[in-house]
Amino acid sequence: MLSSPVRYNEKYYADALASGEFTKIAYYSDICVGSIACWMEKKEGGAICVYIMTLGVLAPYRGLGIGTKLLNHVLELCLKQHIPEI
Repeated sequence: MLSSPVRYNEKYYADALASGEFTKIAYYSDICVGSIACWMEKKEGGAICVYIMTLGVLAPYRGLGIGTKLLNHVLELCLKQHIPEI
């Protein structure tokens, strides 16, 4: 079993909620099957960097493009908001 470097604590959930559209849940036929959660950091000089904390899809739903759609959603948001670093 792989362990995740992410600690699911209050800070994780606060960061995920604060990221707005950068955190999404994926549904397939009304079943929650995946998610992506990011947090944003303002770097020295004011540039913003987006970190992908988690990206996952339940095993039976992998290979359907769900993870790709979640990742592309974040990439498109970064392009629209001129965020150069992910």
